[in-house]
Amino acid sequence: MNFWKHLFSMSGIGLLLVACGGKQTVVDQIETDKIQVDSLKTPESLFLGHVRQVLVRDSVLYIWDIKSPSMMLAVKYPSLEPICEFMPKGKGPEELLGLGGFDLDNRYLYVMASREPKMAIYALDSLKQGARRPLRIVEYPNEVSPSLAFAKANGDTVVLQSAGVDRRVQLCDTSGHILRVQYALPEGSKTNETEPALMPYLWQSRIAFRGGWLVLAARLGEVLEICHPADTVQKVVVVGSDGAPVISPEGFVGEVNGFIEVRIAEDKIYAIYSGVSMKEVDRIFEEGGNAPSGGRYFRVYDLNTGQLERIYELERYISTFDVLPDGRTVIAADPNSEHQLCTFTLPD
Repeated sequence: MNFWKHLFSMSGIGLLLVACGGKQTVVDQIETDKIQVDSLKTPESLFLGHVRQVLVRDSVLYIWDIKSPSMMLAVKYPSLEPICEFMPKGKGPEELLGLGGFDLDNRYLYVMASREPKMAIYALDSLKQGARRPLRIVEYPNEVSPSLAFAKANGDTVVLQSAGVDRRVQLCDTSGHILRVQYALPEGSKTNETEPALMPYLWQSRIAFRGGWLVLAARLGEVLEICHPADTVQKVVVVGSDGAPVISPEGFVGEVNGFIEVRIAEDKIYAIYSGVSMKEVDRIFEEGGNAPSGGRYFRVYDLNTGQLERIYELERYISTFDVLPDGRTVIAADPNSEHQLCTFTLPD
């Protein structure tokens, strides 16, 4: 069976929604406010190729640039003056071939490889001083690769999403051990053409983890799942306005380009949503154009209930963002713009 078609197959979606207590949000009833997005003009000393992810901590902006030889950059915020470049691309002992994502806590920055079972750990204090070398490289079992998404959890735990056939979300420690697997395929499941395996509909998601809460935001469709990994019973599932992710006649999940990025701040979930249909994307490509790589709809959910509270329509597309501690200022990136870094403020 084609690997990607296998990943998209969704024969068990109804069972999953029943088991998780699916809940329908009424998007049409949510008020939408329009927000201006302002470019952050980068200094000539800061060269950006294609910004994939941004995070801000203690007046430092950390950037994952997928087209830079050193895939990570640290710059001062808000001046955007470069501090250092780090995480070189390569096969060396302190290099990675590609990234599955990065996250940070109060002391360290964690960089997960995408195609290798490795993670690099950096000290934030050292990065602020311009140090480029990681404290250590953590080796993991091969089961964690390839990594599609990554987040730092509580204590010494990290959570990542893999593209393997039999695993989805995996909780690991920072010493190279797999602690637990979420969404493993049921024992005895078939994985052949005639009987697709029961697979979770959030196989390919953006993820966020804060304060014990894990949020998975589907990249195809309009689905969020909110849960405590430590509590396998307590779950809040938020399903899009159509009641469930759409399944095409060919068995592919998602006829809509869904969530682009998700973050947790305080008691809120913030997410960028596209909503562009896959048919529209195909039409744009057939006409020789480029479909938007981000989204224009900035959504705010209540973390405890999953209730969609507000939708903001942005004046430009963004593909990644971070919410500052004030809960209103958002730093974002639009890789298709001349000035990729941008910012906007959420109304009171």
